[in-house]
Amino acid sequence: MGRFLITGLGNVGNEYENTRHNIGFDVVNALAQSLDATFVSSRYSHVAEVKYRNHKVLIIKPTTYMNLSGKAVLYQMRKSGMNPSELMVVTDDFNLPVGMLRIRTKGSSGGHNGLKNIEQELNTPVYSRLRIGIGKSFESGMDRAQEDFVLGRWGSEELEVKQKMVQRTRDALLYVFKHGLTNTMKVYNGSVDAPETPDVLRKI
Repeated sequence: MGRFLITGLGNVGNEYENTRHNIGFDVVNALAQSLDATFVSSRYSHVAEVKYRNHKVLIIKPTTYMNLSGKAVLYQMRKSGMNPSELMVVTDDFNLPVGMLRIRTKGSSGGHNGLKNIEQELNTPVYSRLRIGIGKSFESGMDRAQEDFVLGRWGSEELEVKQKMVQRTRDALLYVFKHGLTNTMKVYNGSVDAPETPDVLRKI
């Protein structure tokens, strides 16, 4: 039986709902709903567990806030006996254009505090991450402007593409469970407006 620890990054609290930084939460919420999995409160995170296609799938939303996401990941990893090779982190990335998905099996944090903390806690940059492009409409090097942007809510004109990103990222995760990471990277790395493949799961 394969095992997956799917971690959506975000911040807990009503004030952070529908912000760009919370799209990782939005994706894992959609994934859990598709799998009929329910989140329950656990130490450092909300957790949903389900068996799907002979895989054990553990989905978590850290409640430690973004900058301490690694604390939740490490705790659940130790509790479940999983290792970094079974981890997939879903997160926003302002270095990618809006609507772009990029799956990698390792890499740098790219300045993302959540990824940076996960790397520190796990003591390795070798774990899979699925980055979702949120674009960049602030000047580089302006820390306050960057914070205001990522913690800002999606504009009404952005909601359609945001929903497409959530749905396509959810589909990418379902595709991983069926076809593996390498094949998923070939199909899903790119724009959310890329043509859909006939084999994308539509029925669970």
